[in-house]
Amino acid sequence: MVTLCSGKMMAGRGLPSPYPLFLLLFFLFAVSAASSPVAGGGGAAAAASGQGSGAVKDLSDANFEMEKHSHSYVLALFYAPWCPLSKRFLPEFERASEALSHKKEGFFAAKIDCTANPKVCSAEKIRSYPTLKLFSLKDPDRVYRGGRTAPRLVEWVERAFEPPVTDLPDLLSARSFIKKHPLTAMAFFPQDREFSSSAAGAAFNSVAVRLSGSVSFAVMRLEEREGEAATAEDIRVWIGPSAVPVVVMFKPFEEVARFPLNLETCSEDALGAFVAAHQFPMVQRFDASVATELFESNRPILAVLLDHEPSAAEGAEAAAWREKGMHETDSRDRPPPPLDALLDASVREAAERLRDSVAVTVAAADDFSDGSMAGRLMDFVGVGEGDLPAVRVLLDPAVAEVRKFAPEDDPAVIRLLASGGEGGQRERMHVAEVLSPSVLESFVNNVLDGRVPQKLKGQPVPQTQTGPVYELVAETFEAVVMNEQLDVLVMMYAPFCGHSRRLEPLYLQVAERFAKFEHLLIARIDAYNNDRPSRVPGAELNGFPTIRLWPSKSKQAPVDFEGERDPEVIAEFIFSHSSKPMTRDEL
Repeated sequence: MVTLCSGKMMAGRGLPSPYPLFLLLFFLFAVSAASSPVAGGGGAAAAASGQGSGAVKDLSDANFEMEKHSHSYVLALFYAPWCPLSKRFLPEFERASEALSHKKEGFFAAKIDCTANPKVCSAEKIRSYPTLKLFSLKDPDRVYRGGRTAPRLVEWVERAFEPPVTDLPDLLSARSFIKKHPLTAMAFFPQDREFSSSAAGAAFNSVAVRLSGSVSFAVMRLEEREGEAATAEDIRVWIGPSAVPVVVMFKPFEEVARFPLNLETCSEDALGAFVAAHQFPMVQRFDASVATELFESNRPILAVLLDHEPSAAEGAEAAAWREKGMHETDSRDRPPPPLDALLDASVREAAERLRDSVAVTVAAADDFSDGSMAGRLMDFVGVGEGDLPAVRVLLDPAVAEVRKFAPEDDPAVIRLLASGGEGGQRERMHVAEVLSPSVLESFVNNVLDGRVPQKLKGQPVPQTQTGPVYELVAETFEAVVMNEQLDVLVMMYAPFCGHSRRLEPLYLQVAERFAKFEHLLIARIDAYNNDRPSRVPGAELNGFPTIRLWPSKSKQAPVDFEGERDPEVIAEFIFSHSSKPMTRDEL
Protein backbone atom coordinates (compact mmCIF):
# COMPACT_ATOMS: atom_id res chain seq x y z
CA MET A 1 0.00 0.00 0.00
CA VAL A 2 1.18 3.55 -0.62
CA THR A 3 1.21 4.53 2.99
CA LEU A 4 3.12 7.66 3.75
CA CYS A 5 1.69 8.49 7.14
CA SER A 6 -0.47 6.08 9.01
CA GLY A 7 -2.97 5.88 11.78
CA LYS A 8 -4.07 3.09 14.08
CA MET A 9 -7.26 3.58 16.05
CA MET A 10 -6.47 3.55 19.76
CA ALA A 11 -8.84 1.55 21.92
CA GLY A 12 -11.17 3.77 23.83
CA ARG A 13 -10.10 6.93 22.01
CA GLY A 14 -11.17 6.71 18.40
CA LEU A 15 -8.21 8.90 17.44
CA PRO A 16 -5.49 7.78 15.08
CA SER A 17 -1.91 7.68 16.23
CA PRO A 18 0.80 8.65 13.74
CA TYR A 19 2.36 5.59 12.17
CA PRO A 20 4.61 5.83 9.13
CA LEU A 21 3.76 2.33 7.98
CA PHE A 22 5.99 2.90 5.04
CA LEU A 23 8.86 4.66 6.76
CA LEU A 24 11.04 5.09 3.71
CA LEU A 25 8.48 7.08 1.74
CA PHE A 26 7.67 9.14 4.80
CA PHE A 27 11.32 10.06 5.13
CA LEU A 28 11.79 10.64 1.40
CA PHE A 29 8.84 12.94 0.93
CA ALA A 30 7.98 14.34 4.33
CA VAL A 31 9.37 17.39 6.00
CA SER A 32 9.22 17.89 9.74
CA ALA A 33 6.22 19.64 11.20
CA ALA A 34 8.54 22.15 12.80
CA SER A 35 10.24 23.23 9.58
CA SER A 36 7.71 22.42 6.87
CA PRO A 37 6.92 25.35 4.60
CA VAL A 38 3.75 23.51 3.63
CA ALA A 39 2.47 23.48 7.18
CA GLY A 40 2.68 27.24 7.45
CA GLY A 41 0.46 28.31 4.61
CA GLY A 42 -0.68 27.95 1.06
CA GLY A 43 -3.26 25.66 -0.45
CA ALA A 44 -2.08 22.61 1.45
CA ALA A 45 -2.52 24.27 4.80
CA ALA A 46 -5.96 25.49 3.87
CA ALA A 47 -6.95 22.07 2.63
CA ALA A 48 -5.62 20.37 5.73
CA SER A 49 -7.57 22.73 7.93
CA GLY A 50 -10.82 21.51 6.40
CA GLN A 51 -11.41 24.27 3.85
CA GLY A 52 -12.56 22.40 0.76
CA SER A 53 -11.85 23.71 -2.71
CA GLY A 54 -14.55 24.13 -5.34
CA ALA A 55 -13.98 20.67 -6.78
CA VAL A 56 -13.45 18.90 -3.45
CA LYS A 57 -16.08 18.73 -0.72
CA ASP A 58 -15.50 18.01 2.97
CA LEU A 59 -17.45 14.98 4.18
CA SER A 60 -18.05 13.73 7.70
CA ASP A 61 -19.40 10.79 9.66
CA ALA A 62 -22.84 12.28 9.20
CA ASN A 63 -22.99 12.52 5.40
CA PHE A 64 -20.32 10.24 3.93
CA GLU A 65 -22.54 7.23 3.26
CA MET A 66 -25.25 9.36 1.71
CA GLU A 67 -22.84 11.08 -0.67
CA LYS A 68 -21.05 7.83 -1.51
CA HIS A 69 -24.29 6.34 -2.81
CA SER A 70 -25.50 9.50 -4.55
CA HIS A 71 -22.87 9.69 -7.29
CA SER A 72 -21.66 7.37 -10.04
CA TYR A 73 -18.05 7.83 -8.95
CA VAL A 74 -16.74 9.18 -5.65
CA LEU A 75 -13.02 9.85 -5.27
CA ALA A 76 -12.38 10.12 -1.53
CA LEU A 77 -9.19 11.22 0.18
CA PHE A 78 -8.80 10.09 3.78
CA TYR A 79 -6.19 12.20 5.56
CA ALA A 80 -4.97 13.61 8.86
CA PRO A 81 -4.16 17.32 9.31
CA TRP A 82 -0.97 16.52 11.25
CA CYS A 83 0.41 14.28 8.50
CA PRO A 84 3.07 16.10 6.43
CA LEU A 85 2.42 13.86 3.46
CA SER A 86 -1.29 14.58 3.55
CA LYS A 87 -0.41 18.26 3.39
CA ARG A 88 1.87 17.71 0.42
CA PHE A 89 -0.64 15.62 -1.50
CA LEU A 90 -3.77 17.71 -0.94
CA PRO A 91 -2.94 20.35 -3.60
CA GLU A 92 -2.26 17.57 -6.15
CA PHE A 93 -5.55 15.91 -5.21
CA GLU A 94 -7.44 19.18 -5.70
CA ARG A 95 -5.86 19.79 -9.11
CA ALA A 96 -6.71 16.26 -10.23
CA SER A 97 -10.27 16.56 -8.92
CA GLU A 98 -10.77 19.83 -10.76
CA ALA A 99 -9.64 18.24 -14.03
CA LEU A 100 -11.75 15.12 -13.52
CA SER A 101 -14.90 17.06 -12.67
CA HIS A 102 -14.98 18.31 -16.27
CA LYS A 103 -14.36 14.90 -17.82
CA LYS A 104 -16.93 12.59 -16.28
CA GLU A 105 -20.58 13.14 -15.50
CA GLY A 106 -21.51 11.92 -12.05
CA PHE A 107 -17.95 12.38 -10.69
CA PHE A 108 -17.66 13.63 -7.11
CA ALA A 109 -14.47 14.36 -5.13
CA ALA A 110 -14.33 14.52 -1.34
CA LYS A 111 -11.88 14.58 1.53
CA ILE A 112 -12.41 13.20 5.02
CA ASP A 113 -10.42 14.30 8.07
CA CYS A 114 -9.98 11.04 9.97
CA THR A 115 -9.06 12.79 13.21
CA ALA A 116 -12.50 14.42 13.25
CA ASN A 117 -14.44 11.56 11.67
CA PRO A 118 -13.20 8.29 13.19
CA LYS A 119 -16.43 6.39 12.48
CA VAL A 120 -16.24 6.51 8.70
CA CYS A 121 -12.46 6.01 8.66
CA SER A 122 -12.80 2.95 10.85
CA ALA A 123 -15.58 1.56 8.65
CA GLU A 124 -13.43 2.07 5.55
CA LYS A 125 -10.46 0.40 7.31
CA ILE A 126 -8.20 3.40 6.85
CA ARG A 127 -4.81 2.48 8.27
CA SER A 128 -2.59 5.07 6.66
CA TYR A 129 -2.56 8.65 5.48
CA PRO A 130 -3.15 9.74 2.87
CA THR A 131 -5.37 6.92 1.57
CA LEU A 132 -7.27 7.47 -1.66
CA LYS A 133 -10.25 5.32 -2.63
CA LEU A 134 -12.52 5.35 -5.66
CA PHE A 135 -16.11 4.26 -5.05
CA SER A 136 -18.44 3.31 -7.88
CA LEU A 137 -22.11 2.36 -7.91
CA LYS A 138 -21.40 -0.56 -10.25
CA ASP A 139 -17.79 -1.64 -9.61
CA PRO A 140 -15.83 -2.78 -6.53
CA ASP A 141 -14.06 -0.12 -4.50
CA ARG A 142 -10.50 0.62 -5.60
CA VAL A 143 -7.53 1.91 -3.62
CA TYR A 144 -5.09 4.18 -5.42
CA ARG A 145 -1.53 2.89 -5.28
CA GLY A 146 0.23 5.08 -7.81
CA GLY A 147 2.39 8.18 -7.87
CA ARG A 148 1.32 11.17 -5.80
CA THR A 149 0.95 13.65 -8.65
CA ALA A 150 -2.16 15.10 -10.27
CA PRO A 151 -1.41 13.72 -13.78
CA ARG A 152 -0.89 10.18 -12.47
CA LEU A 153 -4.07 10.35 -10.41
CA VAL A 154 -6.10 11.66 -13.37
CA GLU A 155 -4.76 8.86 -15.57
CA TRP A 156 -5.68 6.24 -12.96
CA VAL A 157 -9.24 7.52 -12.50
CA GLU A 158 -9.80 7.76 -16.25
CA ARG A 159 -8.76 4.12 -16.57
CA ALA A 160 -11.23 3.25 -13.82
CA PHE A 161 -14.00 4.74 -15.96
CA GLU A 162 -13.22 2.08 -18.57
CA PRO A 163 -13.36 -1.73 -18.34
CA PRO A 164 -10.10 -3.15 -16.89
CA VAL A 165 -9.58 -5.20 -20.08
CA THR A 166 -10.19 -3.86 -23.58
CA ASP A 167 -11.33 -6.31 -26.26
CA LEU A 168 -9.55 -5.43 -29.53
CA PRO A 169 -11.49 -6.45 -32.64
CA ASP A 170 -8.68 -6.14 -35.18
CA LEU A 171 -5.02 -5.43 -35.67
CA LEU A 172 -5.54 -1.79 -36.51
CA SER A 173 -7.19 -1.25 -33.14
CA ALA A 174 -4.32 -3.16 -31.50
CA ARG A 175 -1.79 -0.79 -33.06
CA SER A 176 -3.82 2.22 -31.94
CA PHE A 177 -4.16 0.84 -28.42
CA ILE A 178 -0.42 0.29 -28.05
CA LYS A 179 0.30 3.78 -29.36
CA LYS A 180 -2.10 5.31 -26.84
CA HIS A 181 -1.01 3.02 -23.98
CA PRO A 182 2.74 2.31 -24.39
CA LEU A 183 2.78 0.14 -21.24
CA THR A 184 0.34 -2.63 -22.09
CA ALA A 185 -0.17 -6.30 -21.30
CA MET A 186 -1.96 -7.84 -24.28
CA ALA A 187 -3.27 -11.40 -24.37
CA PHE A 188 -3.39 -13.16 -27.74
CA PHE A 189 -5.45 -16.32 -28.09
CA PRO A 190 -6.88 -18.43 -30.95
CA GLN A 191 -10.28 -17.49 -32.29
CA ASP A 192 -11.55 -21.03 -31.82
CA ARG A 193 -10.86 -21.04 -28.06
CA GLU A 194 -12.95 -19.37 -25.37
CA PHE A 195 -10.77 -17.02 -23.33
CA SER A 196 -13.00 -15.09 -20.94
CA SER A 197 -14.38 -18.19 -19.20
CA SER A 198 -11.03 -20.00 -19.04
CA ALA A 199 -8.66 -20.07 -16.07
CA ALA A 200 -6.26 -17.90 -18.07
CA GLY A 201 -9.00 -15.37 -18.82
CA ALA A 202 -10.03 -15.18 -15.16
CA ALA A 203 -6.41 -14.74 -14.07
CA PHE A 204 -5.78 -12.06 -16.70
CA ASN A 205 -8.88 -10.12 -15.66
CA SER A 206 -7.98 -10.32 -11.96
CA VAL A 207 -4.46 -9.06 -12.61
CA ALA A 208 -5.89 -6.27 -14.76
CA VAL A 209 -8.22 -5.12 -11.97
CA ARG A 210 -5.31 -5.13 -9.53
CA LEU A 211 -2.71 -3.41 -11.71
CA SER A 212 -4.77 -1.29 -14.09
CA GLY A 213 -3.65 1.86 -12.28
CA SER A 214 -0.23 1.58 -13.90
CA VAL A 215 -0.59 -0.93 -16.77
CA SER A 216 -3.19 -1.16 -19.57
CA PHE A 217 -4.68 -4.55 -20.45
CA ALA A 218 -6.20 -5.81 -23.68
CA VAL A 219 -7.12 -9.09 -25.39
CA MET A 220 -7.15 -9.99 -29.05
CA ARG A 221 -8.37 -13.05 -30.92
CA LEU A 222 -6.09 -14.21 -33.72
CA GLU A 223 -7.85 -15.01 -36.95
CA GLU A 224 -6.91 -15.03 -40.61
CA ARG A 225 -8.25 -12.13 -42.66
CA GLU A 226 -7.75 -11.35 -46.32
CA GLY A 227 -5.51 -8.41 -47.15
CA GLU A 228 -3.75 -8.33 -43.76
CA ALA A 229 -0.48 -10.03 -44.57
CA ALA A 230 1.56 -7.04 -43.39
CA THR A 231 -0.33 -6.96 -40.13
CA ALA A 232 0.18 -10.68 -39.67
CA GLU A 233 3.89 -9.98 -39.82
CA ASP A 234 3.46 -7.50 -36.98
CA ILE A 235 1.76 -10.20 -34.96
CA ARG A 236 4.62 -12.61 -35.58
CA VAL A 237 7.09 -9.99 -34.39
CA TRP A 238 5.05 -9.30 -31.27
CA ILE A 239 4.52 -12.91 -30.35
CA GLY A 240 7.97 -14.07 -31.41
CA PRO A 241 8.69 -17.76 -30.97
CA SER A 242 5.93 -18.16 -28.37
CA ALA A 243 2.86 -20.18 -29.20
CA VAL A 244 -0.57 -18.72 -28.55
CA PRO A 245 -2.18 -18.18 -26.17
CA VAL A 246 0.42 -15.76 -24.84
CA VAL A 247 0.58 -12.44 -22.98
CA VAL A 248 2.87 -9.89 -24.60
CA MET A 249 4.10 -7.00 -22.47
CA PHE A 250 4.69 -3.86 -24.52
CA LYS A 251 7.05 -1.38 -22.86
CA PRO A 252 8.23 2.08 -23.98
CA PHE A 253 11.63 1.54 -22.39
CA GLU A 254 12.54 -2.02 -23.49
CA GLU A 255 11.76 -4.79 -25.94
CA VAL A 256 8.55 -6.76 -25.45
CA ALA A 257 8.38 -9.60 -22.94
CA ARG A 258 6.23 -12.72 -23.28
CA PHE A 259 4.36 -14.95 -20.85
CA PRO A 260 2.97 -18.24 -22.28
CA LEU A 261 -0.56 -18.99 -21.14
CA ASN A 262 -2.19 -22.27 -20.31
CA LEU A 263 -5.93 -21.75 -20.69
CA GLU A 264 -6.79 -24.40 -18.11
CA THR A 265 -4.12 -23.97 -15.44
CA CYS A 266 -2.90 -20.37 -15.61
CA SER A 267 -1.69 -19.04 -12.25
CA GLU A 268 -2.87 -15.57 -11.33
CA ASP A 269 0.12 -15.16 -8.99
CA ALA A 270 2.61 -16.07 -11.71
CA LEU A 271 0.94 -13.84 -14.30
CA GLY A 272 0.73 -10.96 -11.82
CA ALA A 273 4.40 -11.37 -10.92
CA PHE A 274 5.32 -11.28 -14.62
CA VAL A 275 3.41 -8.04 -15.25
CA ALA A 276 4.76 -6.45 -12.05
CA ALA A 277 8.33 -7.39 -12.97
CA HIS A 278 8.05 -5.79 -16.40
CA GLN A 279 6.18 -2.60 -15.63
CA PHE A 280 9.48 -0.92 -14.77
CA PRO A 281 12.86 -0.82 -16.54
CA MET A 282 15.36 -3.49 -15.53
CA VAL A 283 17.42 -0.81 -13.77
CA GLN A 284 15.65 2.32 -12.53
CA ARG A 285 17.19 5.60 -11.54
CA PHE A 286 15.90 6.28 -8.04
CA ASP A 287 14.02 9.56 -7.81
CA ALA A 288 10.71 10.97 -6.60
CA SER A 289 8.87 9.88 -9.74
CA VAL A 290 9.46 6.15 -9.15
CA ALA A 291 9.90 5.83 -5.38
CA THR A 292 6.24 5.39 -4.47
CA GLU A 293 5.41 2.76 -7.07
CA LEU A 294 8.74 1.00 -6.64
CA PHE A 295 8.18 0.39 -2.96
CA GLU A 296 4.44 0.01 -3.26
CA SER A 297 4.87 -3.05 -5.47
CA ASN A 298 6.34 -4.82 -2.40
CA ARG A 299 8.79 -6.70 -4.62
CA PRO A 300 12.24 -7.21 -3.08
CA ILE A 301 14.46 -4.28 -4.05
CA LEU A 302 18.15 -4.30 -4.92
CA ALA A 303 19.23 -0.76 -4.05
CA VAL A 304 22.59 0.40 -5.39
CA LEU A 305 24.05 3.58 -3.92
CA LEU A 306 26.78 5.32 -5.92
CA ASP A 307 28.86 8.37 -5.16
CA HIS A 308 28.52 9.53 -8.74
CA GLU A 309 27.01 8.23 -11.97
CA PRO A 310 29.77 6.58 -14.05
CA SER A 311 30.60 7.97 -17.46
CA ALA A 312 30.46 5.80 -20.57
CA ALA A 313 34.26 5.57 -20.60
CA GLU A 314 34.35 4.48 -16.96
CA GLY A 315 31.69 1.89 -17.68
CA ALA A 316 33.69 0.43 -20.56
CA GLU A 317 36.84 0.36 -18.44
CA ALA A 318 34.99 -1.38 -15.62
CA ALA A 319 33.56 -4.03 -17.95
CA ALA A 320 37.01 -4.78 -19.40
CA TRP A 321 38.62 -4.96 -15.96
CA ARG A 322 35.88 -7.19 -14.65
CA GLU A 323 36.24 -9.53 -17.60
CA LYS A 324 40.01 -9.72 -17.72
CA GLY A 325 42.18 -7.65 -15.47
CA MET A 326 41.12 -9.02 -12.11
CA HIS A 327 42.49 -12.46 -12.95
CA GLU A 328 45.84 -11.47 -14.49
CA THR A 329 48.99 -12.06 -12.51
CA ASP A 330 49.92 -8.37 -12.49
CA SER A 331 46.48 -7.24 -11.32
CA ARG A 332 47.87 -6.75 -7.81
CA ASP A 333 49.71 -3.69 -9.10
CA ARG A 334 46.92 -2.44 -11.33
CA PRO A 335 44.44 -0.16 -9.58
CA PRO A 336 40.84 -1.03 -10.33
CA PRO A 337 38.57 1.34 -12.24
CA PRO A 338 36.38 3.68 -10.19
CA LEU A 339 34.38 1.61 -7.73
CA ASP A 340 31.11 3.26 -8.78
CA ALA A 341 31.71 2.12 -12.36
CA LEU A 342 32.62 -1.41 -11.29
CA LEU A 343 29.47 -1.84 -9.22
CA ASP A 344 27.22 -0.19 -11.79
CA ALA A 345 28.55 -2.47 -14.56
CA SER A 346 27.93 -5.59 -12.47
CA VAL A 347 24.40 -4.51 -11.58
CA ARG A 348 23.42 -3.82 -15.17
CA GLU A 349 24.79 -7.16 -16.35
CA ALA A 350 23.08 -9.10 -13.57
CA ALA A 351 19.77 -7.22 -13.81
CA GLU A 352 18.29 -9.35 -16.58
CA ARG A 353 18.82 -12.58 -14.64
CA LEU A 354 17.56 -10.98 -11.43
CA ARG A 355 14.47 -9.44 -12.96
CA ASP A 356 12.03 -12.08 -11.79
CA SER A 357 13.42 -11.89 -8.25
CA VAL A 358 13.99 -8.22 -7.45
CA ALA A 359 13.42 -4.68 -8.65
CA VAL A 360 16.75 -2.93 -9.25
CA THR A 361 17.23 0.76 -8.54
CA VAL A 362 20.36 2.90 -8.65
CA ALA A 363 20.71 6.12 -6.68
CA ALA A 364 23.60 8.26 -7.87
CA ALA A 365 24.38 11.83 -6.94
CA ASP A 366 27.60 13.81 -6.70
CA ASP A 367 26.23 15.41 -3.56
CA PHE A 368 24.48 13.07 -1.13
CA SER A 369 22.95 15.98 0.71
CA ASP A 370 20.12 15.61 3.19
CA GLY A 371 17.73 17.13 0.67
CA SER A 372 18.51 14.77 -2.21
CA MET A 373 16.52 11.63 -2.88
CA ALA A 374 19.72 9.59 -3.00
CA GLY A 375 20.89 11.06 0.29
CA ARG A 376 17.61 10.26 2.01
CA LEU A 377 17.61 6.71 0.72
CA MET A 378 21.18 6.36 1.94
CA ASP A 379 20.18 7.55 5.39
CA PHE A 380 17.19 5.23 5.50
CA VAL A 381 19.24 2.10 4.77
CA GLY A 382 22.00 3.19 7.16
CA VAL A 383 24.79 3.84 4.65
CA GLY A 384 27.29 6.60 5.37
CA GLU A 385 29.19 8.60 2.77
CA GLY A 386 32.34 6.71 3.67
CA ASP A 387 30.59 3.43 2.79
CA LEU A 388 29.92 4.33 -0.86
CA PRO A 389 29.46 2.65 -3.22
CA ALA A 390 27.14 0.26 -1.42
CA VAL A 391 24.46 -2.35 -2.05
CA ARG A 392 21.41 -3.24 0.01
CA VAL A 393 18.58 -5.70 -0.58
CA LEU A 394 15.27 -4.59 0.93
CA LEU A 395 12.61 -7.17 1.72
CA ASP A 396 8.93 -6.36 2.36
CA PRO A 397 9.35 -2.68 1.37
CA ALA A 398 5.61 -1.94 1.50
CA VAL A 399 5.09 -3.05 5.10
CA ALA A 400 6.04 -1.53 8.40
CA GLU A 401 9.34 -3.31 8.89
CA VAL A 402 11.55 -3.08 5.82
CA ARG A 403 14.29 -5.68 6.30
CA LYS A 404 17.71 -4.69 4.96
CA PHE A 405 20.60 -6.92 3.91
CA ALA A 406 24.21 -6.09 2.94
CA PRO A 407 26.67 -8.16 0.89
CA GLU A 408 29.31 -7.61 3.59
CA ASP A 409 27.21 -9.94 5.79
CA ASP A 410 26.95 -12.72 3.18
CA PRO A 411 29.34 -15.56 4.18
CA ALA A 412 30.19 -16.14 0.50
CA VAL A 413 31.16 -12.49 -0.02
CA ILE A 414 33.08 -12.45 3.24
CA ARG A 415 35.17 -15.38 2.01
CA LEU A 416 35.87 -13.59 -1.27
CA LEU A 417 36.99 -10.45 0.53
CA ALA A 418 39.27 -12.49 2.78
CA SER A 419 40.82 -14.40 -0.12
CA GLY A 420 41.46 -11.43 -2.40
CA GLY A 421 38.55 -11.79 -4.78
CA GLU A 422 37.58 -14.40 -7.34
CA GLY A 423 41.14 -14.52 -8.70
CA GLY A 424 42.78 -14.37 -5.30
CA GLN A 425 45.11 -11.62 -6.52
CA ARG A 426 44.26 -8.53 -4.47
CA GLU A 427 44.42 -7.56 -0.83
CA ARG A 428 42.20 -5.22 1.17
CA MET A 429 39.54 -5.12 -1.48
CA HIS A 430 36.39 -3.01 -1.41
CA VAL A 431 33.19 -5.02 -1.59
CA ALA A 432 32.40 -3.39 -4.96
CA GLU A 433 35.48 -5.09 -6.43
CA VAL A 434 34.31 -8.61 -5.58
CA LEU A 435 30.68 -8.06 -6.56
CA SER A 436 30.94 -9.44 -10.06
CA PRO A 437 27.61 -10.09 -11.80
CA SER A 438 27.64 -13.73 -10.68
CA VAL A 439 28.58 -12.85 -7.08
CA LEU A 440 25.91 -10.15 -6.98
CA GLU A 441 23.31 -12.59 -8.28
CA SER A 442 24.40 -15.16 -5.70
CA PHE A 443 24.12 -12.58 -2.91
CA VAL A 444 20.55 -11.69 -3.90
CA ASN A 445 19.56 -15.36 -4.05
CA ASN A 446 21.18 -15.99 -0.66
CA VAL A 447 19.12 -13.16 0.84
CA LEU A 448 15.91 -14.51 -0.66
CA ASP A 449 16.76 -17.99 0.62
CA GLY A 450 17.37 -16.70 4.16
CA ARG A 451 21.12 -17.32 4.23
CA VAL A 452 22.19 -13.74 4.97
CA PRO A 453 21.62 -12.10 8.38
CA GLN A 454 19.55 -8.94 8.57
CA LYS A 455 21.46 -5.66 8.53
CA LEU A 456 20.31 -3.51 11.41
CA LYS A 457 20.46 0.25 11.18
CA GLY A 458 21.14 1.61 14.63
CA GLN A 459 22.55 4.24 16.91
CA PRO A 460 25.62 3.75 19.14
CA VAL A 461 25.16 1.75 22.35
CA PRO A 462 24.82 4.16 25.29
CA GLN A 463 27.90 4.14 27.49
CA THR A 464 25.82 4.65 30.61
CA GLN A 465 22.14 4.42 31.54
CA THR A 466 20.78 7.39 33.44
CA GLY A 467 17.24 7.86 34.62
CA PRO A 468 14.43 5.39 35.18
CA VAL A 469 13.84 4.67 31.44
CA TYR A 470 16.35 2.24 29.92
CA GLU A 471 17.57 3.38 26.48
CA LEU A 472 17.59 0.61 23.86
CA VAL A 473 19.28 0.64 20.44
CA ALA A 474 19.33 -1.87 17.59
CA GLU A 475 22.34 -3.74 18.96
CA THR A 476 20.91 -4.20 22.46
CA PHE A 477 17.21 -4.65 21.69
CA GLU A 478 17.08 -8.45 21.39
CA ALA A 479 19.25 -9.25 24.40
CA VAL A 480 17.28 -6.96 26.69
CA VAL A 481 13.68 -7.68 25.69
CA MET A 482 14.30 -11.45 25.51
CA ASN A 483 15.94 -11.58 28.95
CA GLU A 484 13.90 -14.29 30.68
CA GLN A 485 14.64 -12.85 34.11
CA LEU A 486 12.78 -9.62 33.39
CA ASP A 487 9.40 -8.27 32.39
CA VAL A 488 10.36 -5.65 29.81
CA LEU A 489 8.00 -2.81 28.85
CA VAL A 490 9.15 -0.93 25.75
CA MET A 491 7.91 2.25 24.15
CA MET A 492 8.83 2.34 20.45
CA TYR A 493 8.74 5.94 19.31
CA ALA A 494 9.89 8.34 16.59
CA PRO A 495 11.58 11.65 17.41
CA PHE A 496 9.50 13.55 14.84
CA CYS A 497 6.18 12.15 16.13
CA GLY A 498 4.05 14.58 18.11
CA HIS A 499 2.17 11.76 19.85
CA SER A 500 5.49 10.27 20.95
CA ARG A 501 6.64 13.59 22.36
CA ARG A 502 3.39 14.04 24.29
CA LEU A 503 3.62 10.54 25.73
CA GLU A 504 7.25 10.88 26.84
CA PRO A 505 6.69 12.73 30.18
CA LEU A 506 3.77 10.43 31.03
CA TYR A 507 5.87 7.36 30.30
CA LEU A 508 8.64 8.79 32.50
CA GLN A 509 6.15 9.11 35.35
CA VAL A 510 5.30 5.43 34.99
CA ALA A 511 8.98 4.45 35.00
CA GLU A 512 9.65 6.49 38.14
CA ARG A 513 6.73 4.87 39.98
CA PHE A 514 7.82 1.30 39.08
CA ALA A 515 11.60 1.79 39.48
CA LYS A 516 11.70 -0.22 42.75
CA PHE A 517 10.54 -3.49 41.14
CA GLU A 518 13.63 -5.46 40.18
CA HIS A 519 11.77 -7.90 37.94
CA LEU A 520 10.47 -5.06 35.73
CA LEU A 521 12.47 -3.00 33.24
CA ILE A 522 10.84 0.00 31.59
CA ALA A 523 12.62 0.92 28.37
CA ARG A 524 12.25 2.83 25.15
CA ILE A 525 13.77 2.76 21.67
CA ASP A 526 13.89 5.28 18.86
CA ALA A 527 12.31 2.88 16.38
CA TYR A 528 12.88 5.18 13.43
CA ASN A 529 16.66 5.24 13.80
CA ASN A 530 17.03 1.72 15.21
CA ASP A 531 15.90 -1.42 13.43
CA ARG A 532 14.76 -4.39 15.47
CA PRO A 533 15.64 -7.98 14.47
CA SER A 534 12.67 -9.54 12.71
CA ARG A 535 13.30 -12.81 14.57
CA VAL A 536 12.26 -11.16 17.85
CA PRO A 537 8.52 -11.75 18.46
CA GLY A 538 6.76 -8.41 18.59
CA ALA A 539 9.61 -6.39 17.12
CA GLU A 540 7.29 -4.86 14.52
CA LEU A 541 5.48 -1.58 14.98
CA ASN A 542 1.76 -1.07 15.46
CA GLY A 543 2.18 2.69 15.31
CA PHE A 544 4.17 5.55 16.71
CA PRO A 545 4.28 5.26 19.62
CA THR A 546 3.84 1.53 20.28
CA ILE A 547 3.96 0.23 23.86
CA ARG A 548 4.55 -3.50 24.27
CA LEU A 549 5.35 -5.78 27.22
CA TRP A 550 7.55 -8.86 27.00
CA PRO A 551 6.72 -10.86 30.18
CA SER A 552 9.56 -12.98 31.56
CA LYS A 553 7.52 -16.18 31.30
CA SER A 554 6.14 -15.63 27.79
CA LYS A 555 8.74 -13.95 25.62
CA GLN A 556 7.23 -15.51 22.51
CA ALA A 557 3.89 -13.81 23.19
CA PRO A 558 4.44 -10.13 23.99
CA VAL A 559 1.37 -8.08 24.93
CA ASP A 560 0.35 -4.82 23.27
CA PHE A 561 -0.86 -1.88 25.32
CA GLU A 562 -3.93 -0.48 23.55
CA GLY A 563 -5.53 1.69 26.21
CA GLU A 564 -5.59 5.39 26.96
CA ARG A 565 -2.19 7.04 27.03
CA ASP A 566 -2.50 7.87 30.70
CA PRO A 567 -0.07 6.91 33.53
CA GLU A 568 -2.82 5.26 35.56
CA VAL A 569 -4.02 3.17 32.62
CA ILE A 570 -0.47 2.11 31.76
CA ALA A 571 0.13 1.20 35.42
CA GLU A 572 -2.99 -0.96 35.42
CA PHE A 573 -1.72 -2.69 32.28
CA ILE A 574 1.55 -3.50 34.06
CA PHE A 575 -0.27 -4.87 37.12
CA SER A 576 -2.44 -7.07 34.90
CA HIS A 577 0.45 -8.66 32.99
CA SER A 578 3.26 -8.74 35.54
CA SER A 579 4.93 -12.14 35.96
CA LYS A 580 5.12 -11.48 39.70
CA PRO A 581 2.32 -10.23 41.98
CA MET A 582 2.27 -6.47 42.47
CA THR A 583 -0.17 -4.16 44.22
CA ARG A 584 -0.73 -0.44 44.14
CA ASP A 585 0.20 -0.29 47.82
CA GLU A 586 3.78 -1.11 46.84
CA LEU A 587 4.13 1.96 44.62
